[in-house]
Amino acid sequence: MKPIVITIFVFVGIFNMALFATTAWAGNLHDHFVGTSLNEMWKGDRNHFSIENGNLVGISAHPVGTFLRFIYIGNGWTDYTVRCRVNVVQPNLLICTKGALLIRYQKEEGIVPLRKGGQGVVFALHVASQKVEVYRLSGEYLLSVQTPLELKKWYELYAEVKGNQFRFYLDGKEIGNLIDAKSSFGAVGVAVEDAMRVLCDDFSVTGPDVPDIGTSINARGKMAILWGRLKAQ
Repeated sequence: MKPIVITIFVFVGIFNMALFATTAWAGNLHDHFVGTSLNEMWKGDRNHFSIENGNLVGISAHPVGTFLRFIYIGNGWTDYTVRCRVNVVQPNLLICTKGALLIRYQKEEGIVPLRKGGQGVVFALHVASQKVEVYRLSGEYLLSVQTPLELKKWYELYAEVKGNQFRFYLDGKEIGNLIDAKSSFGAVGVAVEDAMRVLCDDFSVTGPDVPDIGTSINARGKMAILWGRLKAQ
């Protein structure tokens, strides 16, 4: 009987550990951008983003000079994973043309969100220079990897932040990691720069501080809606 009791205790212990791990990362917030308007939970440069045909559309374009424009959600979140599909469709000046994730963003009170309007880490597809870049909003570069990037092509950006450890992935492949103690918590979002049109879709963030919210239907339901629209045309 003793071996059986030991086995039961071991099984219960493993089950509890698994349950704790699952619970710790239970919160998941996702947005598939189905609808006609941007959900109110998104803050920041809302007038530079819109929803069209089931995608989030971002723009940051001016005759001279462009800023990093972004929207974000959350406040004071620490550890999380975030993913989003990004498609840089049309550049502006093709100098700093980017589609990006914004990680651990902390807004400075009284400052309009711009490139230097707070603290945070940007994980960007820099199509103009053919690089995947990670840098602070202050402009300090943390990581740069030469990678072939194309306009009008979808890429999946995925980042994992835990404590002072950051890991970055492009289309499921890790492209770099770093240790950073300056950005220990903050919101998460998407960003565009020097672009007439950047598409984003299937945004998702998971973590212990994240509320369990789905702001749209799932991807399969989205496809059904889009197919219905096409048939109606």
